[in-house]
Order: sequence, then structure tokens, then C-alpha cells
Amino acid sequence: MITLHNNPALSSLLRSLTIVVFSLFLAACGSGGTGEDTTEGDGGSNNGSTGQEDELSSLQQYNTSESKPQPANDDVRAFMNNVWANVVDEDRCGSCHSPGVGNSPMFARDDDVNLAYNAALGVRNLESPSSSLMVTQVQSGHNCWTDSPDDCAADMTQWITNWATASNGSVSNVVQLVAPEVHEVDDAKILPTDSIPTGYSTLHTLLTDNCAGCHIETADDAQSPFFAVASEADSYDAIRSKIDLEDEDRSLNAALSRIVVRLRSESHNCWSASCTSDATDLLNAIKTIATGIVAQEVDPALEISKGVQLGVDGLPANTGGRHETAMIARWEFKEGSGSSSRDTSGIEPLMDLQFAGDVSWVGGWGINLAGGRAQATTSSSSKLYNKIADTAQYSIEAWLAPNNVTQEGPARIISYSAGDDNANFLLGQTQYNYDFLHRSENSNETGSPALSTADADERLQATLQHIVVTYDQTNGRRIYVNGEYTTDVDPAPGTSINDWSNSYQFILGTADVDFTWLGVVRMVTIHNQALSQEEITQNFEAGVGQKFLLLFNVTDLVGLDDCWDSFVVFEAAEYDSYSYLFNQPYFARLYEQKAAGAGVAEACTAETAPTPSTFSFSLKDMRLGINGEVAATGQGFQKLDTTVTADRQILSNIGTIINQQNGPDSDQFFLAFGELAGNPGVYTDPTSLTLADPIASTISELSGVRTFEEINASLETMTTVPSTTSSIAALYDTVKQQLPVDEAITDFVAAQQMAIAQLAMLYCSELVDDTAKRDAYFPAFNFNETPDDAFDSTAKRDAIYVPLLNHMSDTSDDTNLTAADLSTSLGELLDGVTGRSGLIDCSSDCSTTRTETIVKAMCASTAASAAMLIQ
Repeated sequence: MITLHNNPALSSLLRSLTIVVFSLFLAACGSGGTGEDTTEGDGGSNNGSTGQEDELSSLQQYNTSESKPQPANDDVRAFMNNVWANVVDEDRCGSCHSPGVGNSPMFARDDDVNLAYNAALGVRNLESPSSSLMVTQVQSGHNCWTDSPDDCAADMTQWITNWATASNGSVSNVVQLVAPEVHEVDDAKILPTDSIPTGYSTLHTLLTDNCAGCHIETADDAQSPFFAVASEADSYDAIRSKIDLEDEDRSLNAALSRIVVRLRSESHNCWSASCTSDATDLLNAIKTIATGIVAQEVDPALEISKGVQLGVDGLPANTGGRHETAMIARWEFKEGSGSSSRDTSGIEPLMDLQFAGDVSWVGGWGINLAGGRAQATTSSSSKLYNKIADTAQYSIEAWLAPNNVTQEGPARIISYSAGDDNANFLLGQTQYNYDFLHRSENSNETGSPALSTADADERLQATLQHIVVTYDQTNGRRIYVNGEYTTDVDPAPGTSINDWSNSYQFILGTADVDFTWLGVVRMVTIHNQALSQEEITQNFEAGVGQKFLLLFNVTDLVGLDDCWDSFVVFEAAEYDSYSYLFNQPYFARLYEQKAAGAGVAEACTAETAPTPSTFSFSLKDMRLGINGEVAATGQGFQKLDTTVTADRQILSNIGTIINQQNGPDSDQFFLAFGELAGNPGVYTDPTSLTLADPIASTISELSGVRTFEEINASLETMTTVPSTTSSIAALYDTVKQQLPVDEAITDFVAAQQMAIAQLAMLYCSELVDDTAKRDAYFPAFNFNETPDDAFDSTAKRDAIYVPLLNHMSDTSDDTNLTAADLSTSLGELLDGVTGRSGLIDCSSDCSTTRTETIVKAMCASTAASAAMLIQ
């Protein structure tokens, strides 16, 4: 154990980490509520007509016509339902690619779908839908039906994907490796993370003078990021990811900084009569910042690969593999900016979501709900009513990361509802439980009684999870978490959806403070079928988020002269808005025909690949570099020591996290090796941080932080809960790659603290939920009292503090952490501070269950703090 007593620096660190961890348990308590306006309908049952005569779609008109030829086979019908129906209208492709105009190919003709199908065969690729000529044409701007060619390309890709899935059952999810262009590793400038760069005041003035109408939290139409605030430090932190320092050498038309692109190309809220002039002002301000930053130089002693960039060289690895044949709506949150997210299902009408309140974007595809909501219109939401009415079954599928395990209400995550008291369906959270409400003849207007996961199972955790809830008339409601059926029994199985209303809205989150849900949403999909276990497992294993394959060229380093290029391949992604995840590297070789010329062997110019050489070479100490320097954190592969003998040989099964610097559009990555194929590289580890005038005999004695296996072992010892407990073993396996891999305290990042917090929460939950264990651990504490009684005296609080101290600190050393140190931090959290009520102030829930939750929180806060982490 460590010594902390009379050490202000480490006591401060303990307190700050305790507050970070403990805050994950804070309940979102409040009173009153606003609810959402549905804009039409009264919130009651309305399962009949909307009162308007619905116009028949082109597909319906064709199918009801007696004069038009029916599809000749199933593949034609799949084309008709998924592609033709979406492109045939005059406002899409029907205005040109039809007999009336005669532009070939006439895949949008409305007189004979079989002829349209024949015309489409030459411009579609069912094996790789995104490569279809139909897609690349609209992506180049050819007659796009939205403001964004990329959106049109995404729509067309999805329609062709739906066609391929309907005909073939799936689309290939194997990524074909393609060698990137060769880029040398460049000296690079990076934006500082711990200070404001020289020259930022010019950009800050432009932002505060011209963008404060939206990009501050107090604006009437507040939109994140909030970079127009008065504080330069807060403004810089919010805008940093939108700046590309390489714009220093670019013209206005070539600039890539997001804030410049928004004005130059999208005319986003320009403040003068000329968007070009305004964009130029922003670009010049960025150039001023870049001029004052010194480039990082590549160390010539390093043995390094070629350089790659995520957005330039990465091969998209989101290539299907999901079961989506019954998908009727989907949100992937790919946009990364703006105040709305598109329904990318390709199923009309599209249910685009509009943001209101505190909603922000998360890197790698996702949104963070911090009290805000994202909702579709009532008219577009009626798609759910109509499509689900056709089948009388449905599934709600989502990738979610709840902020904490104390949210109650249930806190509303996903609903098809009207205000507080009416819902067709609702997915919510009550502490460790998921709740599934479904309106039927056996429920009330909100869908209660809910099907909830069992309290003892604690299925919901404050980490990224795949959640699927299904309903059908035979099985009723079911819940699946991370691909596993929970076996919870539906308390009130419904046999119909006749009580549903078509005047409700689809909503993520809520505006009602009593039911606010806090967390990250990375994907939501609605299916009008109850997914099977096999289909749910398939979608869980497909994963979520924007993923790439990065190919690091090491051809010059391995010395295999056989015309084949050599690569180390990583799956890479934005882990969040501040870091990258590099996962499961493997070695690969590719052949690419080369043009004849000086120094090029004749065998390398052949169209047919020559036979590759056999090989066997060493690979040791592999490290990730970014922007010209080896990354200071996240070197999870530095202990790698292997012999490479085969193509596609897996080098490691783990992943690691490194910090972002200039952002995914600018950061350049490379690999450095201690040894590769006998070639040594020289890398000097950074010296440990030396503090000026350290506090006597304490700071200098510290060696760093515990590594992942030490953290798990320490938590086992501190809580007396075996690490082999099934729930703990499963979570540890999930978060292990997020935990520290080396002891250097300078390598520690925020994402690692979150993983430690999650693990500590579960250890402490297992301790408190086990009556025998908790009675032995806290023998003097009465768990049968409500919070206002259980913590109403110093003696009662010491019944928690002292056991925690005895198990989590070496009390034989009088210089170590004391009860006074611990009670100061935990006491503030129990009683509250200015601006935040304490946990014992529980107006909505003062049961003994909350007492248990508070003890879990105090245990986890101590276990996950510096008292455990630093050694």
C-alpha cells in the first residue's frame, strides 16, 4: 500500500479520483417535467386512419395495376422492393433514367420493372454495394436528391445492400486488403493539450463575435461544440478537434479544418455577405496559430514503418455482417456535426432525428445525451406504426453506454411515445436493470407492467453494451444483453398491438427531468420482426462504430525481395472524442503489379502474382507513433517478441488506446520496432516526471500505477470478492484492453480511469449483494435502515469508513491514509456541496435498496481511487 498522510499532492489526487468515480453513481433526481409535444394527436389510442387520404406510392400503384408486368422472379422482386421503389419517382432517378427522357441505363422506368431490373444489372455490385456505379455516380454529385452527395451515396448503398440481402441472405463482410499509397513519416505540428497556443486570441475573437448565437450553452438554440464562450481555455478545448494545422500550407479551397469547411462549402451561418470572406478570416487565424508551433521531428534512430492516416489510408471495416432483412429504421450517428442525424435504413419515409437540449457528438459515430433528446416528427414516426402493424412483432436494437448505474424512473432511453404517460413502447433504465414497456390489452397507457432484468443479475453496466428487446405474439417480450438472452419472464404477455397509436413520436432521451437518461448512444435499429438468438448474436459480433483497417508498410524493413509488399495490419477506430483504439495486429503480404522501369524486376511487372518467398524473421518491441513521435501512452505491444513465419499471422490478440492529437483527419501514425528482421531500432523511454521541490519523502518514493493484472488482483483483495466470479471475469475480459499496460504514471489517461471505475463498481456490487460477505466486511453497519437513518451519525458512518480503510490501506503505517482523509471526501459526497445535493438527500427513493447503492458507491469510490491505483 502507499503512503498518503500529510501529502497534499496525493491527497488531492485521491480526492479528485474519488469524486470522478463517485459521480458515476449520482442519480438524476428532480421534480416537475415538460414532456414532449407530439404536434398532432392527443396521446390517446388512435389505431385508425389519420384522417387524410394517403397517396399511393409508386410501388403500390405498380402492384395494383393490371396492365404492368409482374416481377419475373424473386431477384427482380428484391430489386423492385428495395431499389426501384426508391429511385423510380421524378424527384429521384425517374426524371432521367426512364423512357420519357431516355437516358441509359433505364433502371428507373415505370412501365416494366423487369426491363428496369435488366438495366440495373450493369450498374450494381451486390458483392460490394458501395462500389456500384449507381453509388459512385451520385457520390460525385450526379442528380443527388439531398444537399449532400455523401448522403445520397449512403442511401443508394443501403438500397443495394437491402437488395443483396433479400436475394443472397447477406453481403460479404470480408474486407479486401488494398495497399495504401506509400507515405514517409513526416515531421508534424500538433496542437498543445495542456496550454492555449500562441495566436489563438485572433480565432477566439472571431468565434465569440460571430458564433455566440448558437455555440454557447446559454444560447436559445444552443449547439455543441460550445467554442464561442468567453473563456479562451474552454473555447480552445471545444474547437481543437475542428482545426487542421496542415492548413498552414493550403489554399482556401484545399483547407480541411472543419470550421473553415462549414463556411466555405456549406455556407453555415456566415456573418457577412460573403461566406468566402468569412472562411478566409478563419483560415488566416488558423495559419497564425500554426506559424507559432514548432514541428515534432522524427528520431532518425527509430526503425519505423511508412506513415498512414485514418481518414486517408484506412480501409472501412464496417462492411456488413449484420442481420438487417427486417430493418425499418436505423441511426448510426455518422455525421459528427450538426443538430440532426439521418435514418440510414433506406426505408421510406426516413425518420431523421432532430436534437434538442444537451446533445453532443461522440467520435467514432455516436451521440451523448446529457439531458437532451433526439426525436423524429410525428408523421415520419408513423412508419413504425405501419410497418410493425404488418407483422405484429418487432425488435429494438441499440448499442448504449449508460453514464452510471443509479438512473431511475425508469430513465427513458428509447421510446415511441407522447409525453410522460403514453407510449407504444419504451426502453428504459432503473439502476442496474433494463426495462421494456410495451402497450397492449394487458398494460396501461405507458406499457406497464414492465419486463425488467433481474435485480440480482445487474445486467446493465456503465460501459458500452449491446441491448436487444423483442416482442411477438407467441413469446411476448424478451431482453438480450451482449448477445445473451436474460431468461426474464414477461409479467403480462400481450397478444396484439391494437391499442397502439399512430400519433406518437420516436424519441431518444426525454425533456422530462424526472425521467432523464444520461449516456452515449452509438447505434439504434428498429426491426419489424422479433430477431432470433442467432440473428442477435450475429449483430453483437459485428460490433458498432466506425472502424478501419490500417496497413503499415514494412516492406523495406523485412527485406523480402519477391515483388510482394509486407504490412502490419491493425483494426483502428476512434475510441471516443479524445483517443484511438488499435486492436489485434497481424502480418500480411500483398502483390500489386508494378510498372516496368529502372530498378523494377521483370517478375514484378507480371499481371499474375509470382510465388512469394518463405520467410522467418523476428519482431520485437512494437510501438505506435503519432505525428512524428512515439506515443507517450498506450504502448500495449512493446513487450511483443515473436517470430513471423506466415501471411495473415496474428501478432497479438489485445488492443490499446492512444491519445488523439490533431484529430482523425490529420493525425499520421507509424510503427517503431525494437527489432524487425534483425534490424535494431533505438528508442529511449522518457524519463520519469521529476517535480521541483517535492513534498518530503513521499512523491519521490512512488514508482507509478498498477497494471491491468495488478488492478484486478488488488480489487479482489480489497473487496474479498473472487476475481473468478462470472460477472467480474466477463467484465474484466471486456475492459482489460482499456486498463494500464505499463506502470509509468505519465502514461495514464482518462479512459483507463473509467475502466477501473467500472470494474470497482462491479466488485463492490458483488460484495454488498452477498449478505454473508457484506456482514463479515461491515459487521457494525445496519443495511436494513433507510439512508436518512443509516448515515445519521459519525458512528454509523465509521461502520463503513473503517472497514474500507482496513481493507484498502495499510493502517499499520501511521503515515498512510487515515479515516479522516477518507471521511472528508466521502462525507462531502454523502452530504452534498454547494450546487449539488448529497446522496442521502433522496426525495424520490429512500428505501433500504438505496442504502445498499450508497455503500456500493463509497466502496467503489475508494477502491478505484489513488489508494489502489498508485504504487
